[in-house]
Amino acid sequence: MQNTDVPREEYFRVKAEAEELMQRLIQAHAKIEVLQSQGPTNPSSASAPATTQADLANTPKRVEEQQRLFLDTSPLLAGMRKTQAELTHRIQQLESQLKQEQVQVSWYRTLALKTLREVYRKSWKYKRELKDQIKQLRASDYFDGKWYLETYSDVASSRLDPVIHYLKFGALEGRNPSAHFDTLYYIQQNPDVAKAGLNPLLHFILYGINEGRRPAANQKLLPTSNATA
Repeated sequence: MQNTDVPREEYFRVKAEAEELMQRLIQAHAKIEVLQSQGPTNPSSASAPATTQADLANTPKRVEEQQRLFLDTSPLLAGMRKTQAELTHRIQQLESQLKQEQVQVSWYRTLALKTLREVYRKSWKYKRELKDQIKQLRASDYFDGKWYLETYSDVASSRLDPVIHYLKFGALEGRNPSAHFDTLYYIQQNPDVAKAGLNPLLHFILYGINEGRRPAANQKLLPTSNATA
């Protein structure tokens, strides 16, 4: 099972950076507004106070300083806005990742508890269902026993039947039954399957194929898929 601590810590760190950057942007905009409000007074205005010789002499200097500050600040603001956009995008990515991992953890717990409960009860129902599930996986184009053993050398060394290993351990360990099916992708993309604590490949064979669900991120349905409706 994947460790969710790292993305969670990164999420809070990036979010704090974005909030700090937002405060800096607000402060920078406030300074610009102050500078703009300190523009030269219009000596022809009837409501303006009398302009002294010193004020007139200092006006070009103030204008030059304001222009220089504006030119210095503009690239900084542009860079800050770009950084803020990047941080916002990263926050959205992390939120999506955390949501998927929460779904995955929920599935782990539900399926593991369901399996353990049935095994410890020595349930005849569980044994019968397991026998049926083995048949369904063997008949499916989405389970490749040879590929499974070649991909997971520890399973090959254990001499366990690859179908039985996947049903009892492999799915919970996030292993894939073939190159055409991604166990964790299917769980993350289908919260209803995770909530029910179902084996992802079995659900896909029984329901997912007919419902048009994707078996993997870049995998289309196989033309010879054996759907059980």
